[in-house]
Amino acid sequence: SQRVAALARSSPTRLAAALGAASLVAAALAWVGWRVDRPPARPRLIQLTYDYGWTSDPAVSRDGRWIAYSSDRAGADRDIWIQATEGDSTPKRLTTHPAFDITPDFSPDGKWIVFRSFRDGGGIYLIPVTGGEQRRIVAGGFFPRFSPDGAWIVYTSLESGGMASVRVVPPLGGGSGRVVAGNLHSASCPIWSPDGRYVLFRIEARAKADADWMIAPFTTTPASPTKVGLGDLLRKEKVPQPAWIGCPDDWIGERILFSIYPIRSLWSVALSLPELSVRGPVAEVLGAPGFQQGRVSRTGKLVLSNENQANHLWVLPVENGRASGDPIQVTRDSSLKEGFHGTRGSLSADGTKLAFRSERNGRSDIWLKDLTSGEERALTSDAAWEEDPILNRDGTGVAYVGERKSIFIRPVEGGPARLVCKRCGHLKDWPARRAELLLSSGNSAGPQRFVCFCGPPGRTTGASRFLGSHNR
Repeated sequence: SQRVAALARSSPTRLAAALGAASLVAAALAWVGWRVDRPPARPRLIQLTYDYGWTSDPAVSRDGRWIAYSSDRAGADRDIWIQATEGDSTPKRLTTHPAFDITPDFSPDGKWIVFRSFRDGGGIYLIPVTGGEQRRIVAGGFFPRFSPDGAWIVYTSLESGGMASVRVVPPLGGGSGRVVAGNLHSASCPIWSPDGRYVLFRIEARAKADADWMIAPFTTTPASPTKVGLGDLLRKEKVPQPAWIGCPDDWIGERILFSIYPIRSLWSVALSLPELSVRGPVAEVLGAPGFQQGRVSRTGKLVLSNENQANHLWVLPVENGRASGDPIQVTRDSSLKEGFHGTRGSLSADGTKLAFRSERNGRSDIWLKDLTSGEERALTSDAAWEEDPILNRDGTGVAYVGERKSIFIRPVEGGPARLVCKRCGHLKDWPARRAELLLSSGNSAGPQRFVCFCGPPGRTTGASRFLGSHNR
């Protein structure tokens, strides 16, 4: 707020401000007590991370005391972090390389973390949970996972000719890894069966209906994998049809945790090993969208990620057609909605006042923010839906769309709203002449007709002038 105040006072006569909306995607982690045989009806979620930015790819130690994840909280790149689930939960940064580090996994004894890094051409790396030397155990590779006995790390690899394979390598490293299943058109997200005898992974396909999981036995020679039939089962049980089938996240007992996209909800399904196929019922783990990437400790802690998108308005100082400073965030709550109408704001000519739409009081109202003092107040507070505010040049009045798409004008210092016109189109601009408003009409795909409503405010008929039209 001090930076905003300094900006607004610096030189009002020379300051032009550009206003923009931006979305901050916050992917946070949470955990809940969970048992595969008796999932709680009303689980109590405990949020573990609170950062703006991206925090995802959670892993949990076997004893449930630690989580590891990938986060960009320290900058533009993503690093591997760990933190305790109880007590002192201060996050500790394990990697600091400028390249992305993602998809960590704990060794069964809890002493090591394996992860994928994009540094030096990419590869699978190993690091102690206490930090220290990071050692590459194989070049290339994605989605590493420790076997239940800790003797192997499974991962996927891109082969020459555009094919893919599922491979394993011991934690000490060794060549290019041993092939579990090869000559695949795609392969991602391999996980181990609880007894370490099978590897389950996801395959993609050109047709949505052909996407599935495949399972291969872990033997001394490459095996032919088998489709488990998840896509067919989802259609049979009329589960909301996914745009694509998510990764198998974890395997507990005979059930597999997975996510459905794009709604991002966490589900589980049983897999029969003798038949190497999934069977119903498919069960939703949490009855709320946004949760994904579930991992379960042996102590019954389910760790998962949750993605939220927050929209905010920013002000950028502009002088002589160029940015003259850094953008400054001017809204910070989560009441702005996505899309143009949800985040649209309007500045006065001197850059000291901002009008915007907010739902912070449970309805859509027009708000005004003084960028000098930081004060915010509601200009409208009735039950009608109000949106698309536009300030006049001197910041003394605001026009907006109200009930039944009618357009109103209201003084910012108080006073009743005045009706301009009923169902007269979309409000586009308030030109320098205070008695004119620029409107448009037409649907989003068809021709747009531009009209200038020539005041005075309060007059509702015979006061518009056609300016022209264009096709989108």
